[in-house]
Amino acid sequence: MPRAFICIRWILATLILLLFFIVALVGIPTAAITDTLSQDDTVKGYLKQSGIYSDTLNILLGLFAQSMGGEGGTFSKELEARLTDSQSETGKIAAKIADPATVQQKVETVIDATYAWMEGKTERPIFEIALLDNREDFLRLLALGFREKAHSLPACDAGYKMSRNFDSLSTPCWPKAIPFSEIDRFLVANADIKEFDSLFAQTKFDSQTLEIPRETTKKVHRVFPWIQAAPWTICAILITLALLLSLLIPGFWPGAKITGGALLTSSFLTLLGKFAAASRFDTIFNAVTRSMSAEGQNIFLPVFEKIFKTLYFGILNVITVYALLAMGIGILLILVASLAKSDRFSHH
Repeated sequence: MPRAFICIRWILATLILLLFFIVALVGIPTAAITDTLSQDDTVKGYLKQSGIYSDTLNILLGLFAQSMGGEGGTFSKELEARLTDSQSETGKIAAKIADPATVQQKVETVIDATYAWMEGKTERPIFEIALLDNREDFLRLLALGFREKAHSLPACDAGYKMSRNFDSLSTPCWPKAIPFSEIDRFLVANADIKEFDSLFAQTKFDSQTLEIPRETTKKVHRVFPWIQAAPWTICAILITLALLLSLLIPGFWPGAKITGGALLTSSFLTLLGKFAAASRFDTIFNAVTRSMSAEGQNIFLPVFEKIFKTLYFGILNVITVYALLAMGIGILLILVASLAKSDRFSHH
């Protein structure tokens, strides 16, 4: 065989080996990430594992405290105590809204609709989420809200004259002679007014209100199948490059041995990168959340940290599995190639 032809083969083999190494080094974590995030059941599992569904009431309390101008006020602390009291009417309503199983079901409804859209089954995510499932609970919550507001109103002056059509929902002060149960009576008597219908409608979120440009939908429908297929695509590329290496390097088995070494090295480096990434979680998390507002950090940061941490380490665990699998294949290729070479020499 001409020396020039052999040189060309080795040059091509070196280039393909370098490409194989790069694809393996980048492809292992890429395959792990895409395999994790492209499956709705996996994402649902990580969200449940994070324990965020038990934090819904804390989020609601945080939002309320923010709307009241911050924590620490007497009224804010009193209401927080009632919201967390499972025996009070306020606590029972709050527990019903923040029930972990109910919240999980609603979140998973949104996830199902989003993945159906990304997979091209629908032209937009289709879902409707209701904060409260029936009008009766809505009126109870409304009564509680107005009652809390009435508790915070100043007492009316001694000379205050109450009109015949006293509106307990919009009064600027609260007459001493009127019990707070007047609010419940007023709401029952006026339960069918259109204003309440409008408020009840606002407790629902319909995906039809989302404005998703058609071009965005087309791009998602084109790209997402490639994301789903990424692990198998990377695997196919590596197999193709490995076969080319084995054919270009004289003797086939030497090529298989070199391929195994490259796969072993890249997977080992991936594992080192995984351990480095695991040790730098706090730095990465702080960088991700740096742009979050102070109010958002106070309310959502603990929940977001749970989600991010569960996904982060979950993906790192999948990377470990992929890297160990690649490492095992690399060791197997080296062993088989070595045995084949020794067997060939024994026959000679």
